[in-house]
Amino acid sequence: KYFGEAAQNLAELYRFAEQSDAVLFIDEAETLLSRRSVSQDSGADHATNSLKSQLLILIEKTPILSIFSSNLVSSYDQAFISRLISVPFEMPDYALRLKIWEAHIPSNLPIADDVSVHDLAATFPDLNGRQISRSIIEAAFRAAINDRESITLEDFKWAISSVIQIQDLSNQP
Repeated sequence: KYFGEAAQNLAELYRFAEQSDAVLFIDEAETLLSRRSVSQDSGADHATNSLKSQLLILIEKTPILSIFSSNLVSSYDQAFISRLISVPFEMPDYALRLKIWEAHIPSNLPIADDVSVHDLAATFPDLNGRQISRSIIEAAFRAAINDRESITLEDFKWAISSVIQIQDLSNQP
């Protein structure tokens, strides 16, 4: 709400975590860990840089384990990269993709005879768990909108294409 409050709130969060013996998990961390603005023309730039500087201090000076999750590590400020341990997660192999497909398709979801989770896992090797989950939901919506009683392979292909396209758009600078 006011410039400077975010940095104070972040410090309070770290104090609370320390008192509670907690671990902090920050998802979509690229927002906090991205490169700082070189220009300080606006109050917003100054406040954002102040928040990032406060976070750097807190990471270094407090005993709190902070876990940052992001798929845009390339946007991180070098100052953060030098203070973090990076753990990359590889894309799931066929066996894991198969388990993900099986885990996310409810047993009562009507799937057409032309669809096999084995084929889905083999045909779409570049999908992660979130994409698989989202594709199942999108395919089910498409089948329902088209008033079909079961989800076809074409529904899955359309859904996977849509999910990948949306992710590609969101990863553009």
